[in-house]
Amino acid sequence: MEEQENGVLKPRNTWELLRWVIYEPRLFNKYSDGLNSWTDRLLAGLKIYGWLVFFSFYIYVVIAFFISFTDLPIAFPELIKQRIVYHWTPEWQINFQIFIQESILYYISVLLLGLGPLIWLCAPNSYLAYDSFFNFSLATGISAGFIAGFALNIGISIILGLALAISFGTLQIHVFHIISLVSGIGGTLAFAYGFDSTTGVTFLISWVLVRFRIPWWLYYSLRSSLNKYSLKRNPLHYDRVIAFPIFGLKETISNQAFENPEAGHKFADFLLRQREWQRQLAIHIKYVSAAGNLNQNRLDVSALRNLPIFIMKKDEKYTANHNWDKEKELLTQQLDDSQKSNNIWQRKKYFEQFNETLNRFYETTLRESPRWNKYYLIALERWKKSAADQLRDLELEAQTQEPICPNIYRGGEKLDPALDKPLFLGRDDLRDTFKSRVLTAQQMPLFFIQGQRRTGKSSLLNFLPDFLDRGFRVEQIDLQTLGKTTVPGFFQAVYYAVCQTALPELPENWVDAWQVFKEKLEAEVAQDERKLVLAIDEYEELHRALHEDPEQGAALLAAVRSFSQSQNRVVLLFAGADFMSELSAPNWNEYFVQTVTLDVDYLSREDSKKLIGLVDLRYEAGLPDLMYEQTQGHPCLLQKLCQEIVANANKALKNDISRADYDTAVQNAVLRRDNGVIDVFWGQFCKQRDLKDAVRQILRGETPADKTQLLALEDHGFIVRDGEGWRMRVPLFTAWLERYEAL
Repeated sequence: MEEQENGVLKPRNTWELLRWVIYEPRLFNKYSDGLNSWTDRLLAGLKIYGWLVFFSFYIYVVIAFFISFTDLPIAFPELIKQRIVYHWTPEWQINFQIFIQESILYYISVLLLGLGPLIWLCAPNSYLAYDSFFNFSLATGISAGFIAGFALNIGISIILGLALAISFGTLQIHVFHIISLVSGIGGTLAFAYGFDSTTGVTFLISWVLVRFRIPWWLYYSLRSSLNKYSLKRNPLHYDRVIAFPIFGLKETISNQAFENPEAGHKFADFLLRQREWQRQLAIHIKYVSAAGNLNQNRLDVSALRNLPIFIMKKDEKYTANHNWDKEKELLTQQLDDSQKSNNIWQRKKYFEQFNETLNRFYETTLRESPRWNKYYLIALERWKKSAADQLRDLELEAQTQEPICPNIYRGGEKLDPALDKPLFLGRDDLRDTFKSRVLTAQQMPLFFIQGQRRTGKSSLLNFLPDFLDRGFRVEQIDLQTLGKTTVPGFFQAVYYAVCQTALPELPENWVDAWQVFKEKLEAEVAQDERKLVLAIDEYEELHRALHEDPEQGAALLAAVRSFSQSQNRVVLLFAGADFMSELSAPNWNEYFVQTVTLDVDYLSREDSKKLIGLVDLRYEAGLPDLMYEQTQGHPCLLQKLCQEIVANANKALKNDISRADYDTAVQNAVLRRDNGVIDVFWGQFCKQRDLKDAVRQILRGETPADKTQLLALEDHGFIVRDGEGWRMRVPLFTAWLERYEAL
């Protein structure tokens, strides 16, 4: 197969062109569409037509010779019977001559059916091969049977009719759309004038054979039963128009795709792309190949993540139920969390949850369609065995690495409700405020969770489903994980989180896009009695997108405000470090003046000491209070210190924690250039707002001259009053800044 300079598909020779006509009508269609000259189109048509005449005449003569040589009885229709019946003799040469003389006109009439439409070659898109396949099949079968019905009795008419149907059908079937009209009229006239009953039988048999390519199917099935085919070598590679399933081929291909998933995926993609009649087989091979990949890559999260889920209606026989999909996603997340965790206790806990979910997933798969679950059950059986072995290894590793106590603390990671409930402290007031306002609102206000970075805003969003009852559904969208946020991308991310499907292509205008998004969202919400909470984390990323076109951004915020105030089923909850009043062009505060703000601050002394005491360690008297004083209950700093203390205790094999142990933890976890908390304050917050000089003045005991800078530091909770002056709120912030920044 070659390509012309302009990229148009071109056959290497006439034989390949003929093969396209018989086996690859879509390639033939693409080739003919690429011919711009009417002479080129005519030449291509004549090439095909020439081979049509050659093959069909050859078969016609062979069958005529066979009938004449064997001196078979004949029964011509009454219209012509009197002309030749008395001339039939035992001499086959004379019979052959008589047969040719009396049937050649009918043979030629069928050939002429293909000549007239050659004028269509002069126009673009003249080869309607693929789209008109059914019409061509019917027309050609009728035409071939029509000839045979004139001349022979029922037995021989079937033989010759099938031969002509094959010779004409497989070639002309893909050529001209107009033949269906001409042949259809001819067949109707044949019945109307009452030709003998063999005509109708031949019509039917010829049509069935040509329409479903029975001779090819029988041949393919015979070879398949003899194990002549494989995944990489079978007729689906070269024959597009196979209609019936080939006996035994599906099982052969499936078994090999399970053992060679990569080849299976490639073959399935080829079927989906080039063999539209084999879509169900392609989907089956996709499932089998994914199961094979699962089988070969045990406890590999990517193998789970790539399991195919077909949700199109025409594929519903191969569509897993919703529980299967949900458990697969949960299984993937738990395995991913376990493998990414550096803490052995957390890794083991996640893997225990994964093991439990894996057993449920196996039972769910057992109830799925037997069309595809067979191979998954084989793979999951092996996953269960590997998971049991891995869990035993993790338990032994945990005993070795953490002999004193498990290290349950998180050093800057989001808290997981399934694992970290003891660590989530001090947010009851926020939960109660949010829940009461949502339940009593006639017009839903916009909710805003504000707080410094690393103080637990994202963890609060993670725990919202646990805070709320079953009357709420929470969908969280972290905009920082989307890369560069665009307004259409934001709508797509939210809609996918809610509906697990993509939006149609959105208008360029943001307000028009919002209307499409809103209508689709409202339709989804109407099917659910629960209130929908859309929790948008890092909302500043959305503002950056709006800032690129402030006029459109302002119009969009006005539309969002109108929507929020006109209903009470969808709760908009934004979370971020910047106050809405700090965002301009467009100005968020102007559109959401009735926003309910939930401030996420540091932990209290009581909650801080609870956090410190969650593990079985004995702290020196007064040390927990010192830890609170120096961190002021900053959640991330306190957890980093506790995490470091527990790690050192396990290494030293001791339960007693002294002041020296605490000082070592401060040096290792906090007073380092990259600690993920203070360096973020200095390198991002202060740099973006040009506050570094103001911070330096405060460290020197001076009051910053720029009141705007001073107010920004105070509003965000980084400084507090110290007599007549100001100081950093957290002493460890001061220690880090003095160490790394010259005063």
